[in-house]
Amino acid sequence: LGSNDHVAGSPGHVPKQEFRENMDAILAALQEALPKAKLVLITPGRINKDKWAQHVTAVTNGRIDGGGRGEQLMGVVTQGSSGANSELKQYVALACEAGEAAGLGTGGSNPVKGPKGAVLNLNYMMQYQLANYHEAEHPDGYHFSAKLNRFVYKSIRDTLEGMKLSPVQMPMHRPAAITELQSQGSKYGPSDDDGRLRRRV
Repeated sequence: LGSNDHVAGSPGHVPKQEFRENMDAILAALQEALPKAKLVLITPGRINKDKWAQHVTAVTNGRIDGGGRGEQLMGVVTQGSSGANSELKQYVALACEAGEAAGLGTGGSNPVKGPKGAVLNLNYMMQYQLANYHEAEHPDGYHFSAKLNRFVYKSIRDTLEGMKLSPVQMPMHRPAAITELQSQGSKYGPSDDDGRLRRRV
């Protein structure tokens, strides 16, 4: 949460104090509604400011400036570098603080699970735990590539398994709108009862 909130001047921008208050309210509402649930809070990942700006400029023929999103990721990435005080990293820090205050533990260099869940500092993890990060970037520098999706899935799976939960054993939860869509069939082909597309052979 926070990848869009940090972009000053955009329709989705949320000031820092309001963002933190919103995070506190969201977590409190979830914990009140689901008192026995373990929550996993995931911070924004990394966003390559230069690649994203180039992508936006290209697809809009220069009509839109995409330079307000992300952080400078130039040259060799070292501990403490790469926009440590960027707007994006400030929102990452606020999300981590909200998670810790809600009892979800800490995320970052020494993550500690809390009694009520966990915080995955995806920004830190992508920078220091993902090998050859720049090679794994999506061409637009923002959205996830297949390698990044696998990395995030494994990180979430490992976190859940650390809580004695298993993604493959957890019941499928699907919003009603998706269930309704599946009942009408999909242009992508038939689906199994759990809504996943059947593997084409």
